[in-house]
Amino acid sequence: MGCGRVINYKKEDFKALLKKEYPKGVDIVFESVGGSFFITCLNSIEKTHGHYPIPFLGWAIKDRLIVFGSVSTYSAESGMSGYKVDTLKLWVSLSLIIFIYMVPNMKKLVQSSQQNELKIQMDTMGLDKGIVSVVDGVEYLHTGQNNGKVLVPLVSMIKGSKI
Repeated sequence: MGCGRVINYKKEDFKALLKKEYPKGVDIVFESVGGSFFITCLNSIEKTHGHYPIPFLGWAIKDRLIVFGSVSTYSAESGMSGYKVDTLKLWVSLSLIIFIYMVPNMKKLVQSSQQNELKIQMDTMGLDKGIVSVVDGVEYLHTGQNNGKVLVPLVSMIKGSKI
C-alpha cells in the first residue's frame, strides 16, 4: 500500500506506539475513528518543517491528516464536544484538497485482491434482507464488533427477487 505502518488501534496501544516508533511525529495520517484518536492524530503530525498554520496543534504545512469519517462519534451524544478542538475553526483554517483516490487505483486493488496480495474481510452479520437491514448494519458497525468491513447486501437473497 505504500505506507510505513498500519496501526490496529484495537490490538495495539495507539498513543504509546506513536510515541515509541515515531518520536518526531508522522508525515501522513489516514484517520477514520474520530474522537480521541482524531486528537492523537492531530498531535502526532511531524513538527519539523517549520511552518505551523495552527500553532496550538503544531501542524506543519507539508504534512497531511486525511480524515475519512469519525465512526466513534457518530452515535455519541457529545460528538466531538469533549475535546479541546474547535472543529469548525480547524476546517476553516486549513486549505482543503479534495481528490478521488479510489477511481484511478481501483484496477490495482482488484488485481491485488484476485492475486491474493490483498486480503479483504467482509462481515455480513448474516443479514440478507436487503435495504431493510441497513440500519442494523450501521448499529452493528458502531458496536465495534465487526470483523472487517460491514457489508449489507442490498440485493435480496430471496429466491426469485429482482431487487
